[in-house]
Amino acid sequence: MKALVLSLMFCISSAAFADAAANMVKSTLTQGQQILTLKSPDARNQQMCALVAASMDGDYIGQALLGQYANSGDKAGISLFYKELPSMTTSQMIKNMGSAADSTIAVGNDSYDNGDGTFSVDVTLTRSNGQSYDAEIILAQVNGKFVIRDGTYFGISGINYLGGQMQKQIGQAGSVSAYMKQQMSDANWIECN
Repeated sequence: MKALVLSLMFCISSAAFADAAANMVKSTLTQGQQILTLKSPDARNQQMCALVAASMDGDYIGQALLGQYANSGDKAGISLFYKELPSMTTSQMIKNMGSAADSTIAVGNDSYDNGDGTFSVDVTLTRSNGQSYDAEIILAQVNGKFVIRDGTYFGISGINYLGGQMQKQIGQAGSVSAYMKQQMSDANWIECN
């Protein structure tokens, strides 16, 4: 009987976490869409920087994006990479926002425990032409709150995909520091710090 009660408590606890995970994704995406409609570029950029920094698991994502370079001897470049991760993310989001301007995003009410300390939330992006894309947002609890770790499309990790591209670019640049210098000199760079 005790085992049954503990099992039920675990299921209820997992369901409560899953609901909180889905609510976090809904709230974050709604906020992001509202921010993207702001007329003032300064206000838009500042608010998007704050949302990105607050909603992502920067340590996990940074490690995954850097891959083999996370342990390189370029300590200054690695430190700068982690510091500027919200800036890189925001810069890319704002740069590419036109491609999603005609889209609606629906967040599923069902979310589930992946059994590895993360939760998945289903998301569907629908374009004005009717095309839709199903994805999952992967979250983890860090310091008592849910943060985004990844997104998958057709089961492919977005962070792993981007990490592969980024690591190739770091290799071509010669170091994380050189890569960051290139990124930060881009005309579309938005400084969050």
